[in-house]
Amino acid sequence: MSFKVYKPKYKSLFRKIAVGSWWNAGDPSVYGMAEVDMTEALKFIEKIKVERNVSLTPTHLVGQAVVECLKVRPEVNSIMIRHEIYYRRNIDIFFQVNIEGEENGDKTTKAELSGVTLRNLQAKTIFQLAEELKNKASRLKKNKEGELMQVRSTMEFIPNFLMKYVLLGTSFLNFDLGLPLHWFGVPKDPFGAVMITSVGSLGIDWGLAPLVPYSRSPMLLAVGAVQKQAKVIETEGQPDRIESRPMMKIGVTFDHRFMDGAHAADMLKTFKDCFANPDKFFNK
Repeated sequence: MSFKVYKPKYKSLFRKIAVGSWWNAGDPSVYGMAEVDMTEALKFIEKIKVERNVSLTPTHLVGQAVVECLKVRPEVNSIMIRHEIYYRRNIDIFFQVNIEGEENGDKTTKAELSGVTLRNLQAKTIFQLAEELKNKASRLKKNKEGELMQVRSTMEFIPNFLMKYVLLGTSFLNFDLGLPLHWFGVPKDPFGAVMITSVGSLGIDWGLAPLVPYSRSPMLLAVGAVQKQAKVIETEGQPDRIESRPMMKIGVTFDHRFMDGAHAADMLKTFKDCFANPDKFFNK
């Protein structure tokens, strides 16, 4: 399998205890919130729109910032298989997409969430990320085309009381046994290491979302809305001052079997650096 390339040579005692303590991604969830100053990021978005005629969004920036974070902490770009942690070869991220309902005669199709997976992002620029996400999301919304649409259609006929076992069973066959499930509409590692959902686009200030056990993704980010807030600005040699700044809150959920406070601190520093210096990290 593509992510089963090599195992970490060193496994800390905590990591070993964590693997034995929690048996699925529903148990070891850790929740937190990151607040990002979007002043420079919004300037960067406007600059790119003028210079390149490319429309970037905060979600694009979050996706690229996550890529930079996983470069700093590649051990988070991992997967659990039979209670062993394996590194993934590439950085793949799943972006949730809201599919709006449609009216068709007497029937109305309700809006629902689906998503698309962008792969090998360590080798792509933010502009390639934005274009690929735009194209895949557009096809998904208009034509219901996507990696997971076939299996979604099949699962509509599965009774509710069996759904849990089908999801977990499919995950077991896909990941633990490495069996090809393309005939069922399930690609290899369909969700990648990180899932991102933009709750801000739905008018939600910020939120926290649970990990999805069958996805085997150790991290999920809920991107909130950009809002002006009073912020204390510290400048060396000068008294503190209060300014109105555009701020964005991001709900973060991660699997404690893969991450701890040290990982989170390193990744948060890199994450905030990306938004404070967007030209350095994004304009490549």
